[in-house]
Amino acid sequence: MTTTNANKTKAITVNDDATTLSSWALALVNTIKSVHCPVEPLLQEAGIDPSLLTQAGQRIPIQKMAVLWKAAVRETGNPAIGLLVSQHLQTNHLYAFSYVIQACGSVREALETMVRFSAVISTAVELELKEKKDCAELIYGVRENYPAPCHEAMDASAAITIIRAINHLGLRPEDIVCVKLPRPYPDQPELWKAGLPCPVHFDSDCLRVVFQPHVLENELPTASPEIASTNGELLRRYLDSLNRNFVTRARQHLADLFISGEATQEALAAELNMSPRNLQRKLFSEETSFRNLLDELRQKQGLHDVQHSQKPITEVAHDLGFSDTASFSRAFKRWTGTSPTQYRKMKEVVL
Repeated sequence: MTTTNANKTKAITVNDDATTLSSWALALVNTIKSVHCPVEPLLQEAGIDPSLLTQAGQRIPIQKMAVLWKAAVRETGNPAIGLLVSQHLQTNHLYAFSYVIQACGSVREALETMVRFSAVISTAVELELKEKKDCAELIYGVRENYPAPCHEAMDASAAITIIRAINHLGLRPEDIVCVKLPRPYPDQPELWKAGLPCPVHFDSDCLRVVFQPHVLENELPTASPEIASTNGELLRRYLDSLNRNFVTRARQHLADLFISGEATQEALAAELNMSPRNLQRKLFSEETSFRNLLDELRQKQGLHDVQHSQKPITEVAHDLGFSDTASFSRAFKRWTGTSPTQYRKMKEVVL
């Protein structure tokens, strides 16, 4: 039997819209602090807003996380720093994810729930639970057309999965056959072999945590159908919000930026935690563009101001970000078929 929502093909592209839960980054930050390294310069290097780390449910692009991981290795001198993150990850760091796992009835149900809600942690990774006669594998695949998380992030995923399986699912170290890491054979393999309580293999096609098959039937002493149901519903709602139409979210952010006078493509990309180039690509994939969204906002606000206010047309044009009144008049005629002045007069007659 196989439980899966994973794609095994790793099609690495230049996409940069994959994200991870911000509190996952908090665990890395706490790990860096624990070895007395300054964190603020590393967050600045990665372009990560520190305030995101303590806001539940916020997201950080995995490409920014990759920069933070590499900086952490450089500054700490520890290429296996990902293994230490499990020591600094609190249950509440993973939103409702940890609670729903611990409330499952069995190890099988817990692993299947991890598969179902894996996108909460990372939208770049899909999990698959594959059962064989002699073992059960939890496979961390990469979604098609997304870049693979860096090796350090996968090290952390491996350590967290194994340590939490032991501490929260009641498994023994011997219940874990091995872990297969998707990193080249390192110069200091002993760091990984000492840091994980099971045999470690390298050069895998993807991260694979291999369990003894019989452990899937183990019941969990923390099982609670009510807690599992409540937190599962929270995760479903959270994933629904992640999957919400991208253009709708872009419009909402752009409207806020428009009010503050910062309605630029760069500012919108920053609000959506992506590069301007990738924002352009995403909008194009949904048959629109930044210029179209901005034009929609200007049209809506322009029609309202011309009809319902006594602002001079020159002031309306300036407030909407047009370089001059003539540019605004051309746009207004494109929207309505008439000039702003004529439109205002017609509405006054109607009223």
